[in-house]
Amino acid sequence: MDNNTISSSLNNVSDKEAVSRFADSLIEEKGLSGLGDDEKATLKASIEEKVVDTINQSLIYALPDDKFEELEKLAEREDVTAEQVSELIANSGVDTQAVVTEAMDNFRQIFLNKKGEN
Repeated sequence: MDNNTISSSLNNVSDKEAVSRFADSLIEEKGLSGLGDDEKATLKASIEEKVVDTINQSLIYALPDDKFEELEKLAEREDVTAEQVSELIANSGVDTQAVVTEAMDNFRQIFLNKKGEN
């Protein structure tokens, strides 16, 4: 299995529309709404990619050891599907919504240079 399969299945968890809205709000909060359309689109795409990476990493780190080992075994298989990875995470006992929310909040604070101010 390649990293794209894991990433694609984890992307499903992170709801692309919510990530898009989140990126838009960060651009506005940062005061970058005045950028040109091309610059803004490039920035938004970059933010979205980094947010999804942050969420994916947080979900993987949140897995209990036994589920992490299962994920590693799945990653070694050539025939693994995104659905299998999603199912493993969904059935891991991890509160994925809480993990995603915390990951997005941490990303927001770092992006807006507010980490440690709360």
